[in-house]
Amino acid sequence: MGSIKDIIPQVMGEMAGRGRHSQEKLEGIWQGILEKGEAKHTKIAGIKEGKVFVWVDSPAWLYHMKTRQAKTLERFQKEWPDIQSIHFKIGRV
Repeated sequence: MGSIKDIIPQVMGEMAGRGRHSQEKLEGIWQGILEKGEAKHTKIAGIKEGKVFVWVDSPAWLYHMKTRQAKTLERFQKEWPDIQSIHFKIGRV
């Protein structure tokens, strides 16, 4: 058994790797469910407790994405059933 100073970096590295994998999977699914033109106006900000947070680049795109929110969530859940909701907010894309 290794010392604690050797074990902690290993565990932290494994946890970070899982986070990157989840983010990559999330982004891949997102790109696959978007309609033409939506990708350049949106960006996944993250996921927490089954909630996906998405940045949009303008009020117009916020409105557009909210009108499609139920359909987008339905398509997302086919790929990742643990997702419970999608939240859009204006931010940096």
